[in-house]
Amino acid sequence: MTEKNENDPQCQKDSAEFSRREFIGWSAALGLGARSGGRYSPLRRPNTGSETDNVQPSATAQADDLTQAETFTVDDLHIESYPVVDVRAWGATGDGETDDAAAIQAAVENIDDNGVLYFGPGTYRLGHTVTVDVDSVHRVVGENAYIVLDDDRVAFEIVGDSTDGSAPPNARGQNLYRTQVQPIVTGLQFYSDRGIREPYVGTALQIKNVFGLQVVACGFHNLDTGIEFVDTSRNVLVRNNHFHDNQHYGIHWNGCNLHQTVVADNFMGYSKILLFADAAELYNVHIANNDLEGGIAEKDGIRNILLADVTEGGTVASWKIVGNTIEDHHGATDALVRFRNGRMPQSGGELAAVRFVDVVDNTIGNSGAIGVALENVSGFRIDDNAFYRSTDAAIVARQHLEDVSISDNRITGYYLDTVYGKGVEITSTQIRGLTVADNVFGQLSGRPLSIRNPVGPLPFWVSDLAWENIQITDNLVRLKTPYELNLDWLDDYRLSGYAIDVVNRTGSVSGLRVSGNQLRMREYAEHGLRISAAFTEGTVVSENVVTGDVPGDAYNLPDGQGVVIATNVPSRHKSS
Repeated sequence: MTEKNENDPQCQKDSAEFSRREFIGWSAALGLGARSGGRYSPLRRPNTGSETDNVQPSATAQADDLTQAETFTVDDLHIESYPVVDVRAWGATGDGETDDAAAIQAAVENIDDNGVLYFGPGTYRLGHTVTVDVDSVHRVVGENAYIVLDDDRVAFEIVGDSTDGSAPPNARGQNLYRTQVQPIVTGLQFYSDRGIREPYVGTALQIKNVFGLQVVACGFHNLDTGIEFVDTSRNVLVRNNHFHDNQHYGIHWNGCNLHQTVVADNFMGYSKILLFADAAELYNVHIANNDLEGGIAEKDGIRNILLADVTEGGTVASWKIVGNTIEDHHGATDALVRFRNGRMPQSGGELAAVRFVDVVDNTIGNSGAIGVALENVSGFRIDDNAFYRSTDAAIVARQHLEDVSISDNRITGYYLDTVYGKGVEITSTQIRGLTVADNVFGQLSGRPLSIRNPVGPLPFWVSDLAWENIQITDNLVRLKTPYELNLDWLDDYRLSGYAIDVVNRTGSVSGLRVSGNQLRMREYAEHGLRISAAFTEGTVVSENVVTGDVPGDAYNLPDGQGVVIATNVPSRHKSS
């Protein structure tokens, strides 16, 4: 028997690779769910090359045994081995001073099939990008490992072959090939180290053509960008990560094509734009249960927390933004959440490039500008949110609006003994289905609800500037301060104009219902409710209540055929 030399590179390589039974302990600790024999194995440290008595078979030998069958079932995923390669066995030092990029790349290239790239405790400095092909590397796992960039480059480029369709060819049906399915990046801390004055450089992960990727329990700090998606990917999960103080973007969907994405349970704070969908084709996106916090980054400050911009191309469809706290520190220069689409849908049934989006059950506020803004959207729902202290307006909607619901929100401008902002401000030339219902507006310094057509008089042959099927029902407007505050300075405060103002002097309004709204005015508003249009058809104004000492008009409502006005309190009104 030939004696092994512990200084031999092959021996070091082999000793750093061990069976999946040893690796599943890490998976259990990281919450990845790997199992063996129905129970989780304990956490064990890998052999880094110094212990030669228990040298394990090489990755190549293990791969040869595993590739006898070309496919295997889902159950087989839990019993096969994953060869694990420690980057230190290939020369990485983790000392924070040495450039470890070449050694890490060598480790990647020597993982033969479906292996795990392992980073032990340490600080790994990268002088160039490491490319990780998920055809061979199934997991990238760190154990209190720091990845450091000192220049404007990508740390890890995660690449695959998922360039077309809903999944790569090796993930069809009930049988799965071993490679390119559900790769995982976990347990790594990425940051830039370029000095105190210029710390924001580099991108931690660039994702390209990958199916089923999970990025779990990682940190992204003091970079230019945390994660960037390019090209085509599918079925991506980004969860339980910490994004903090990255100069431009936390997550950047950069002109990519990506379906099925979940961004959940992360803390994301202090970037110019935390989540940026940039001319990308993004379908079925869930952004759920995150703490999304704006702040003033060292250079440019915050613009948006979430920006979906399809003006220059792309599509945003079937999004759910649910259960997040979305908060600024009163420094945002634009809307905290903005869906920007400069492409108005053409006649003939063309779909809007922003469609079927739900913004539901979030807390949104403390904004230096606007809470939520949308432009040229269809099937958009803003329901059950709590808005507070937006210095401009809580919700702003522009241009073409189709099947939009703004309901069951609590919108207040009161914060720290101060009254701020407006409620819902809609400026639109085309409305095809709008519901504003069951909202509570309170302590605002601007108009609670305004719907206007901004366009001046047009030739008679222009017929598109019409509003159809609008409901404004059961909203509560409380234009007064809480009794217990007794703020004397508000005695002189009065909101000019109408508390609820619906004005389309250029076009027609048909199918309008305004009913069940309650305006508790006291002395803090000049007028109550106004409806005014060049032509009004099929309009019902009923059972609204204006209370308090209103110095101006309680109502300014239209007369004419096709208009029903009934049982409003007070009953008198001024005709428009």
